[in-house]
Amino acid sequence: MVKPLDDIYDLDDTVFDLANIAFNLTDTVSDLADTVFDLADMVFDLANTIFDFKNALLDLTDAVLDLADAGFDFADAVSTSHTLFPTLQTPVSFPREYTSNTAQDRRRHSVIEN
Repeated sequence: MVKPLDDIYDLDDTVFDLANIAFNLTDTVSDLADTVFDLADMVFDLANTIFDFKNALLDLTDAVLDLADAGFDFADAVSTSHTLFPTLQTPVSFPREYTSNTAQDRRRHSVIEN
């Protein structure tokens, strides 16, 4: 039995439509994969930015601690300068815990750890 020509053309159109749908689906999946990769790249960039910010905060903390150490060293120098320069007035005294290297190290480590 021979099929009518219209049925063959309808079947041909249906196969073409199905191929078109498959192509569009493949294109959509490809676009979705690109979007996922772009999102992963953005998350990676955000993680790097957060890591850089954390490092900058640690550097700032170190700089503040160094500045505080320099201030304590200056205060120590001023407090001991009366023996070198007797004409200076009596210096301000600081408790031993603030001038001790051990105390400074404890403060530095506790700030960095926290």
